[in-house]
Amino acid sequence: MVRSGTIGDEKVLRAARALEDVIARRDTAELGPAIHDLVRVGEARESGMGSTQGFRSAGAPETSTPDVDEELGRVATELGIGQTLIAAGAAVETPADREPGPLAELSTALDDLEREIHPREQGVSATSAFRRANAPEAPIVTVESVRRNMTSFFGDVVLRTESVGKVAVSGLLVLPPGVASLADHLSDVPGVGALTSLGLRAVQRAVEALRRLVPVSVREQIQQLAGTWWDEKGAPGVCRRLLAVGPTERDAIAILDRLTNGPALSTAQTSLDELSDHHAASTRVVDRVVRALRALVAPALALFPAVAPWIYAAAAIGYLAAMAAALWIGRDALDAGSWADGVDGVRVILARIAP
Repeated sequence: MVRSGTIGDEKVLRAARALEDVIARRDTAELGPAIHDLVRVGEARESGMGSTQGFRSAGAPETSTPDVDEELGRVATELGIGQTLIAAGAAVETPADREPGPLAELSTALDDLEREIHPREQGVSATSAFRRANAPEAPIVTVESVRRNMTSFFGDVVLRTESVGKVAVSGLLVLPPGVASLADHLSDVPGVGALTSLGLRAVQRAVEALRRLVPVSVREQIQQLAGTWWDEKGAPGVCRRLLAVGPTERDAIAILDRLTNGPALSTAQTSLDELSDHHAASTRVVDRVVRALRALVAPALALFPAVAPWIYAAAAIGYLAAMAAALWIGRDALDAGSWADGVDGVRVILARIAP
């Protein structure tokens, strides 16, 4: 899953790189125009993205099943834009009684944004297809081999989901006590400089879009599961329980016990491989989002302490939304519940070959 940047993303990247160069050269004559140019392209980009309530235009209805991969890519890019604009604001909009933010923060943010909108890899599914196409002739698929691979798949889904949860829980633990339970929605962006304000609004769009990633029909259920995950602080076994692996695994074994060896098993194994690749790619983006949030919080707090309550709330909502998204993606891959319908999961794959 690879998402390239839009024209607006590219313009922000170029303008921020130009500002970085001006600051590095200490060119005071060009500093004002460079700041103005970055504000201009940032505002132009924002004007085409609707309100700060995610990526929808104001009043637009939510779809029941958003494109998870597309939305995740947009969230990751939006956080990168936000981080870049906040770092730029820290470098040129710092109050008179504080030292300007280090240029290194802006350079790091720009490098991260460049990787986000200019991805070099060709996508997990593409590389996986190439690997399978050029691999030695595969052994004959049997009921036992599918059973072994199915067990590995369940374990992989749990491990990937746990990985996201661990980063999110560690981020929540450093926030002030009570923030996670109190944070419900983000207020208007507090009064700061133009660049910083643009950056905070980008973070707000990303967080709101991430929260709405889970289909509205099941959002309350999934958010309750994410809340349980946080309440138990990622205790051993909690992720497997919240993903409902046990019931799904038992049902899968029951179907496999009734099967005999035959050509249909190869199709099922291929579908399972593709499902695993897709889950790995989606979860990897959620992990990037969580790590981007964590990388954003400390510098923003250090440079703009006056907006600390807003940043704490944004981080808490973002972390919990990422945990909910990881659970939704995992349960969807496992078909853990009749409402999980984003992809053809394990139950659907096995139902196609069930006697």
